[in-house]
Order: sequence, then C-alpha cells, then structure tokens
Amino acid sequence: MATNVLADRLKRLLRRDLISKERDEHDARQFIYKPTELSVSVIPMLVEMIVWGSKHGGASADPDLIRRFDDDRVRVIEEIQDRVRMLIQSQ
Repeated sequence: MATNVLADRLKRLLRRDLISKERDEHDARQFIYKPTELSVSVIPMLVEMIVWGSKHGGASADPDLIRRFDDDRVRVIEEIQDRVRMLIQSQ
C-alpha cells in the first residue's frame, strides 16, 4: 500500500474515532495506532458479514469459527471483542 494512501486512511479512521494515536514510548518519532471502543462495537457486524460471505459469497473462513458462531453467536462475538480489548490494554 502506498504511504499516502495509508496516511489518508489512518486520518479517516482517527476522524471517525475508530482508532487512537499515541507516540511510541520507545521511539518518539513513531506512533502507535489502536482500535477504540467504537471500533470494538463494530465487531458483531463484521463477524456477521464474515459468516454470511463464507456461507453465500464464496469467501473462506475458519470452519470452526462458523460452527461455533452457528452454535452460540453471542458468545463468539463477546470472545472476539474481549480479545481485542485485551490487546488494546496490553499495548
């Protein structure tokens, strides 16, 4: 991806509060981008789209994820959201 395209996309995500931007504590010349709670709230829709695409659109997804999603979609979505939150906090 071209750097100007990446920079533009990061600016758009920042303006929409989907990511946050912080200085890297180890290298002040660099920034760390993290998903925000707003982006975590989009996960249910994204998972639904992944599953739908896997079933109807010819896209491939982890069969175990699809099976688990069919069995208990709420739990799978909560697990994914919790993992993302943990990653955000650990950085």
